[in-house]
Order: sequence, then C-alpha cells, then structure tokens
Amino acid sequence: MDLKKLSTFRIVARYESLSRAADLGGLTVPAVSIQIKKLEEELGAKLFEHYPKKLVLTDKGRVFLKEANRVFEAVDRAKASIAGLEDGYVGTASVVLHTDLSKLYAPKIAEFVKAHPKLDMTILTRSSREILELVENGEIDIGVGFFKNVPRGVSRKKIQETNISLVFPRGHPLQRRKLLTLEEIASYRVVMRRRSSPTRQMIDDTFSKNAIDMPNVLEVGRCQSVMEFVKLGLGVGLVHTICGCAEPQKNLIQVEMDRYFDKTDVSIITHTGAVLSAAHQALIRAFTDGAADIDLAPYKD
Repeated sequence: MDLKKLSTFRIVARYESLSRAADLGGLTVPAVSIQIKKLEEELGAKLFEHYPKKLVLTDKGRVFLKEANRVFEAVDRAKASIAGLEDGYVGTASVVLHTDLSKLYAPKIAEFVKAHPKLDMTILTRSSREILELVENGEIDIGVGFFKNVPRGVSRKKIQETNISLVFPRGHPLQRRKLLTLEEIASYRVVMRRRSSPTRQMIDDTFSKNAIDMPNVLEVGRCQSVMEFVKLGLGVGLVHTICGCAEPQKNLIQVEMDRYFDKTDVSIITHTGAVLSAAHQALIRAFTDGAADIDLAPYKD
C-alpha cells in the first residue's frame, strides 16, 4: 500500500467527489477511480457507497480513514523531526474552536501561524457537539470548547474555568439590586442559548432544582447573540462569563452568578489514538499559556 493511494482516498473522503479529488491531485477522474478500486481490492473491503452526485464513506471506510489520517500525521511528524525549526514547524495541523471562544483565542492562533509560515493550518469554529464529532472522527486534530462529557477515545485537558453571568442593559432595575436571585431573573424575558446546548441544559436544570419556572425565554444560537439581543432591549441574558469578557459591551452590565451555577471547564480535546507532532504540542501550549492571559473579571458599572 503506497501513500499516493492513501492520499487520494483521503481527498475523495473529504470532498465526496472523484472529480474534486482529480483536480486537487492533478489526475483524471478515471485514474482516481482506479486508485480507489485498487485500494478496496487490496483491503478486501468496500470503502465508499456510490450515489449519483457523491461518494459516501461506508462504516469500514470511516474506520480506515481514521487510520489513514494517523499515517499522514506520523509522516508529518517525521518530516518535522529533520526539518529544523529555523523557519518554524512544517506539516499540517488543524484546530476547531467553540464559536464563542474564537475571538478570545484568535490573537494566540494568529501569533502561532505567523511564527510557523510553512505549517499548513486549518482553523474552524463550531459548537461543542460538532467539535466532539470532528475530533472523534479524526477530521480535526485539536478542539477547544465546553465539554461536559467526552466519549471514549477522546482525551480532555482543562485549560481554565468559567462561570455563568447575567447580562442586562445599564439603567435596568436589576442594576440597583445588590444580590440577584433566580426568581428576579425569571420575572423578565430571559435570552439564552438554544435548548439543545449543554449550557442551556445546565441553566434549565438549576432553575428546575430551585422550583422556578421561566415563562418567557428567547432562544438564540450563541453567547454573543445573547448579548446583542439584550443590548437591543429584548430581556436579560445568561452567558458564560468568558464569552462576555471576549467582547465586553460598554452599555451592558455583567454579574457573575456563581452563587447558583457550577463552574464550567474550557478544555482542549484530542483523539487518544492521534499522533501529536511537535507542532501540535506547541499549539496546545499556546492555548494553555494564552488562557492564563485572559482576564475573566466581569465588566460592570
């Protein structure tokens, strides 16, 4: 089995297209098809289901893709070991950030990319659920986000903690209160993440345990959206403190609610079977070191 066939297989798997793989590999569509056919014959397994407009990995194909990715990770690691670091790391690395954390960590990532111009980097932003799937499937090397639980095969390392904060406009009646209660919060329209998110589930559980109903809730997709709608006067909001600190709004008050809510970890996740190169290790250190520089003090009047 040669790397050329493996590389073609990975491209087809990623784009679900023979023609796209042909364009990227400088081959003809028949040549790509022959490589995939020979690979399947060599393995004695069907790797793709063929549909009119795309090819989709079979269960065996998905398993093989994970192993193929590890082969190329090992190749990149071998290249980096002899390349030297005069011009930075070489090879590939990919990271996916929780959407609400992207602005906080963007400067550290930019600094890392500039220091290693020959490193082929992929940077995505996704929800925590999507991040887990990407890392678990071996599609992305490193994930950063909020993870209540991780499946077997995924390693998690906490880099910092955050809490839940209440946000409301300056001049709001709650600004005069020294000790905010869940009952007072529930008396207003509450802007929060959608019901499917782990953050929303934790908030709902807290109100439920205290036997408090929230009759008027506005659901949005992310913490930044919560703050935007609160700023527009649509209610009070509940967000991760770290998300509020990422982009403080001068006309909003942020109050930590650590009396009621447990802290949430911000963690880095990787696949336990992944071969982490020196570049990956350095990128993880950049996130860990960067976390220490983030000021998590809520903004207030």
